[in-house]
Amino acid sequence: MDEGELVQLLKKKDRRGFIHLKQYYPICRNRLSQMGIVEEDCQDLFQESIIVLYEKLQTETFKLTSEVSTFLYGVCMNKAKYHLRKNKAHISLSQIEVKSEENEEYTLREEPLSVEEAYSSDWQREDDYSLPSKEKLQQAMDALGSPCKDILIAFYYHKTRIKEIMERHGYKTENAAKVAKHKCMNRLKKRFQL
Repeated sequence: MDEGELVQLLKKKDRRGFIHLKQYYPICRNRLSQMGIVEEDCQDLFQESIIVLYEKLQTETFKLTSEVSTFLYGVCMNKAKYHLRKNKAHISLSQIEVKSEENEEYTLREEPLSVEEAYSSDWQREDDYSLPSKEKLQQAMDALGSPCKDILIAFYYHKTRIKEIMERHGYKTENAAKVAKHKCMNRLKKRFQL
């Protein structure tokens, strides 16, 4: 189903459109779980995000400038941040345990790590926190090429606002520029994992 058809089905309250949106839940759930949100709350936040999307589509002034999945994910993340602030859910990083690095799945430990556990070789290796040399960073940045290099330098070095990056690089929305910045950063990180 293409985006235009999906939007039309949602506007008409057609059940098929809402059923189609369910395919986006696993992506949102995985990210929400990483933030420490339990399954039941993940479902609630996703459903609330669908309601926001539906209500926005019913207004004549609203124009969807991104893909439905991107909009839904963004609303879900904003709702999750509000949910965490409201519930004052602070999770110690030492409580997060990696289940599977390939699938980026995480789980919470019942208790935070003790000082001994945190410094044991099973939990952390000394090289996990070493920074790359300036030369290696420069080589990796050069290898990224444009626009990634330009976006990362503008955002992290020159402290350029995402809106200005959006305008400079021709992105339609700020979210699109944020996604591009995130992908560029991931590409940079992968260069150091090789």
